[in-house]
Amino acid sequence: MNSMKITCQECNKLFDTTQLKLCEDRHSSGLYRVFYQCPHCGKEYFVCYHNDLTHKIQEEIKEAEYYGQNVKAAALKRKLKKEMDKLNNR
Repeated sequence: MNSMKITCQECNKLFDTTQLKLCEDRHSSGLYRVFYQCPHCGKEYFVCYHNDLTHKIQEEIKEAEYYGQNVKAAALKRKLKKEMDKLNNR
């Protein structure tokens, strides 16, 4: 994975994407809000929303890739993109 430099909009300090840890908050609506935080000041940056279905599809993709089922993995990735776009209003 290539590294990128990010400047925090809150503290103006530079940090590297290799320092990021994605976090999830589960909402009562069943959605997971995915975000990362500046390692210096803790400012949160929203990434996307997930739900149980998108988590399940991601697991199915990992399994298909593990077993070399590339056609199945590609179809699942298209399905995941469609669901993610719906959740994130894209």
